[in-house]
Amino acid sequence: MKEVLVIDIQGSGKTRLIEVLTDFAKSGEKDLSEVEIINQSLNTNGVELTNITVGKEKILLREIGGSLKPLWIDFFERSQFIMFVVDVSDYAQIPSAVCEIIELISNPDSKNINILIVLNKIDIDHSILIEEIQMQLRLDSLEDNNRLRINFVEVSALLGINIGIIYKWLEFAQS
Repeated sequence: MKEVLVIDIQGSGKTRLIEVLTDFAKSGEKDLSEVEIINQSLNTNGVELTNITVGKEKILLREIGGSLKPLWIDFFERSQFIMFVVDVSDYAQIPSAVCEIIELISNPDSKNINILIVLNKIDIDHSILIEEIQMQLRLDSLEDNNRLRINFVEVSALLGINIGIIYKWLEFAQS
């Protein structure tokens, strides 16, 4: 079974993202705006595990809260994918998120892992654009092999916008 490490600074909406991605994997729905919000998520304390099926492959989503950042590296070895979720409506969080992403990309233990930077909460006015994040990450200065394994997607987990793109990325990345 392949594993996806799902991480963030905190409060980026990764729990909601996993809920909606799980519903998408089960139903293949195009419009996820009707997915019921069971509860307002709290910050992830500890590790949450969720299994989904992508194509014919079972995938384990391992969600680790930002408060457990020192443990992230312990999960790199068993992960084939990393989804780093960023709240693009929280301007104060962006510099910290960019620093964490740079550290993640630069870590030798992550060199063979496909990374998806999930820019969440695009439904909120004045959210930061994907180009601004890419510019802050200075991707052009990365080695080619690092640049090729990093992808970006803008989503709204709350409204279910572009969740299918994450599903397709998981499908494509495992082939």
